[in-house]
Amino acid sequence: MPRPWWRWGALGILGGWALVVPYLANAVGLELNVAPRLEVIDHVVPGAVIVSAAVIVLALRRKDPDSHEVAVIGTVAIAMLAALWISTSHLPLLVDAAQGSSPLGASLVHGSAGPPVLVLSLSLLVGEYRASGARA
Repeated sequence: MPRPWWRWGALGILGGWALVVPYLANAVGLELNVAPRLEVIDHVVPGAVIVSAAVIVLALRRKDPDSHEVAVIGTVAIAMLAALWISTSHLPLLVDAAQGSSPLGASLVHGSAGPPVLVLSLSLLVGEYRASGARA
């Protein structure tokens, strides 16, 4: 049985959060001195990959909820890798904040997107893998 639809929607929403969080943080005064190209590399690209993965899986599942196991597992694995990128690329920022060289609030908000997406995508990946084995 496929995972509930809301989880795929949540993955897309969290991917969208990952995409826009640095720009929203700047808009509310939680600014970091980060080059714009790094924001694209660390947020926009992986966030877009995660949103795209959620949309692709929703489209595949809508067409036939019990098929496309390999495509769904591969798509979710790509989303998980993008979330892993977001999470690990922000570890140095959090270390800097702990040492006082970066603003703590801005660093926490900036790094907030990665871990929830990583946990959810890993959960979805494991669930899809288990479900595909049950159907085989």
